[in-house]
Amino acid sequence: SIRPPRLFITERNPMISGDVATAITHTKSQYFFGLDTKQWDVVRATFTNDAQFEGFPFATENPDLFTDQVGKFLEGAQTIHQGFMPAFEQVSDSVVKVRWTMYDYLIWHDSREYKGHLIPGQYGLRGYGYYEEDEEYKKPWWKFW
Repeated sequence: SIRPPRLFITERNPMISGDVATAITHTKSQYFFGLDTKQWDVVRATFTNDAQFEGFPFATENPDLFTDQVGKFLEGAQTIHQGFMPAFEQVSDSVVKVRWTMYDYLIWHDSREYKGHLIPGQYGLRGYGYYEEDEEYKKPWWKFW
């Protein structure tokens, strides 16, 4: 669904510090790096234990299942994931909402099933849009939840 845009910088929600922005950006970078290098332990380490997921073509009830399912979905694929232009909203001392512009490109060398349909000869899939997520500070890192 499409949601109307929110303003992230207001008098009630001032800009976050550069150190926090850098740390959160690092977490997102690790997530994308883990996806593209198929290092599922790196992907899993970016989530809190109670992280929730929406909008994926596979089961995502918890971070362990999500990590397992995304690994199966990307098996045999070459991938590139990119995130741009983060917008931050400070919710509390330990929670920041982030909106990322994203782009990904997935390349397979065989036919693939996608959302329950076999797509003969599917070679690539381009994705784009936005991630909206919450980051929580869990010492020593910020993590998605």
